[in-house]
Amino acid sequence: MMRLDERIIQKHEQLSGYSCIPMAVELILKLLGRVAPDYLELQTQWNDRRNGCFSDFDGLVEEGVKFTRRFPQVRGDAFPLEDLFATIEDELAHGKYVVVALQVPGGWHNYVIYNQLPSGEFEAVTKGCCPEIVTDVKQQVRDMNDTDILTYELL
Repeated sequence: MMRLDERIIQKHEQLSGYSCIPMAVELILKLLGRVAPDYLELQTQWNDRRNGCFSDFDGLVEEGVKFTRRFPQVRGDAFPLEDLFATIEDELAHGKYVVVALQVPGGWHNYVIYNQLPSGEFEAVTKGCCPEIVTDVKQQVRDMNDTDILTYELL
């Protein structure tokens, strides 16, 4: 299980209704110790932009961390769910967090996956959406039949 510093989680916030992508990226940067707990620059730049997606962060290098959008395939029955899950498992096994988009009432929200439970399910945390901890990421993705993720590498 990846370490979650409760002080960072408690202090972290989502600044606007549509800043959940940069909020999740900032949370990873904070958990990695790359930025201060009060860092909110990405969300401040994003403002309340409503038309953003993971492509906006594909290739972004922030504080020595390069983010990559994964699984941008066309949605539908041919979506490679098992490949997606295997990628997340591999990232977790290498001590990395993963940003995932999940459906919520009224749209989408972004969560940071930090753990694989004994059941095989993924556990994730977020801010700005209730519940803040979800323990059924895999099931939610199966129900949606697709999603994309952000992974990263340390430079």
